[in-house]
Amino acid sequence: MKNLLVLGAMVALALVIGCKDDETTTPPANTDITVTSVAPTQGSAGTVVTITGTNFGTDKAAITITFGAAAATVDTIIGGTQIKTKVPNAAVESNLNITVTKAGKSGTAAFQVLNALATNWKSEGATQVAPGLWAAPFKVRRITATFSANSTYNVVSTDSAGANITYTGTWTKTGPNSTSIYAIVLNQATPSSVTSTGIYRVSNDTLTYEVIQTTPVIVGVTPALPDSGFGSTKYNGVRWPIWIQKFIRQP
Repeated sequence: MKNLLVLGAMVALALVIGCKDDETTTPPANTDITVTSVAPTQGSAGTVVTITGTNFGTDKAAITITFGAAAATVDTIIGGTQIKTKVPNAAVESNLNITVTKAGKSGTAAFQVLNALATNWKSEGATQVAPGLWAAPFKVRRITATFSANSTYNVVSTDSAGANITYTGTWTKTGPNSTSIYAIVLNQATPSSVTSTGIYRVSNDTLTYEVIQTTPVIVGVTPALPDSGFGSTKYNGVRWPIWIQKFIRQP
């Protein structure tokens, strides 16, 4: 009897093991997203960036994208493997990571955010043109400015009579300080040789800008400094805030 019981138990065990061997386990589909490349790998605010990877899906609302700490929009998703986005205006000029996140899973790729100043700008009307330029003798009514990534600039100033003057030259910047203000030096080549010095800050689509001629010297004038903030241009030691100008980013 004992032998029969033992034999029965062994047969039952063999059946269980045989059943387990017959079972096949299908591994779960890999839903982790990956980022394999971005193009281009550098750009300033507004630059269109194509992100290539896997498992992006088709639902734009399910995807988040950040450039460093700055959130970007998901403009389009193509075939679940490509995303079109733009460098957000709030992205800090630096080497950083683009991070794509879906359902708690993330993929990253390196990207360099270039100078936010390097684009097209326009200042127009009494609320944007610096009061010192709006008033006589300059009577400036509109300024269009292009700062290029190769450190050149082209500025066109239009006065109340509709006459235009074009200024060209090169620019350099240092900074920013703790309040995101940069120092800037402009070396004008045409229509005459002039150096201007001052400060600027880009916030989203607005450029706040304050510069003054420093060569040839205007006696008594000192330029604004980043740590002194906007309105810190001085004349004979007294703050002279009439040179603060607002520009709006242009396409």
